[in-house]
Amino acid sequence: MSDPQSKAKIGSKELTAIMVMMTTTHVFLNYANEVTRQAAEAAWMEPLLAGALSLLLFLLAEGLLRRYLPGQDILEAGTAAFGQVGGVLVALVFAAYFVYVTGMIMREFEETVVTTVLPTTPIVVVGVVFVITVWYLAYNGLEAIARLSYLGLSLLIGGVLVLSLFTVNWWHPTLLFPLWGNGLRAVISGILPASSAFVNVLILVAIYPYVHNPTSLRRVGVNSMLIGTLLLCIFLLAYEMVFSIHQAQELTNPLYGLARQIRLGRFLQRFESVFIFMWVMAAVLKMSMTLWTSSFLLAKAFGWPLLRPILPAMAMISWSVSLLPSDLASVLNVSDRIRSNWSWVVIFALPLLVLSVAAWRSVHKKGDGESGRRQQGGGQKANARQSRRKGGIQGA
Repeated sequence: MSDPQSKAKIGSKELTAIMVMMTTTHVFLNYANEVTRQAAEAAWMEPLLAGALSLLLFLLAEGLLRRYLPGQDILEAGTAAFGQVGGVLVALVFAAYFVYVTGMIMREFEETVVTTVLPTTPIVVVGVVFVITVWYLAYNGLEAIARLSYLGLSLLIGGVLVLSLFTVNWWHPTLLFPLWGNGLRAVISGILPASSAFVNVLILVAIYPYVHNPTSLRRVGVNSMLIGTLLLCIFLLAYEMVFSIHQAQELTNPLYGLARQIRLGRFLQRFESVFIFMWVMAAVLKMSMTLWTSSFLLAKAFGWPLLRPILPAMAMISWSVSLLPSDLASVLNVSDRIRSNWSWVVIFALPLLVLSVAAWRSVHKKGDGESGRRQQGGGQKANARQSRRKGGIQGA
């Protein structure tokens, strides 16, 4: 496979910022609503448990890459495991998933903007602005996305913390009880759906050889998951202490609803307008990263030397996917049925299967090579002994 982005080298801090952004952006989506419907009062536990599981699976994938497949990414591992055709199929599955994620996130943010900020603006106009902005940022490459993510990370973290803490006068800790919500079984069964927030695992194994220092991959993955998990947990704790369980399950814009509750005196009210810029920034950065990743996977799989020429087509496909649902309720329904219930298959199960098979083949190939070398060395020694015996007979 050719390398369409061989000169893309970014530092570990910038890469960590991208990964934190990919996880924390779920604060602006329907994530809080989904986990609250699943675990009720124990929804704040879901990102903790899902983050712990995602971290363990990431360490397993990183260990396979580092020990058995050094310098390879998930596509090269797919080719080593299943051949050229299998590697292309793996790339198509991952690229289709990222296109789907880009489209669904685009539609959710479009609906949020139209219903809260620009109620008289046609959704098509908002979609065109999003598509052009996301395409332009992805066109400038991974370095541009990384630098903007690094600059915006402090704003994102500060915004989530401020949003959560400024609602302190509305907190009711008793709303967090019963502790296990709908029960321990419901909490455990919600771990895999909640793990859809940690798509950074798939992105890391896809761009593994292209970071500034591949040896820092483990540190980047661990730090980004810990920070993202902590922010999601803090937001959910504040969300559940402000709204009753029935209100929390019905809100379609959890962050906007929480922001409207901020009232700290006469002059510190209606803070939701302050968070509009943060919403747009997080949405554009996340969609540009998923769009770039899908284009990168296709370009590498099919041997295209450049990925920029296909970015407009991929952006239009993502926008088309975003327009397929008829309304916001359909978007949320599709998100619940596909992204939440089946994302873990693409994010964790398939990459680990590919890496495990590729690692097994690598070990098997090394074993065959060493066996062949031992047989060849034994044959050479036998020939040498036979030659010496013939020489001794002739001399006698």
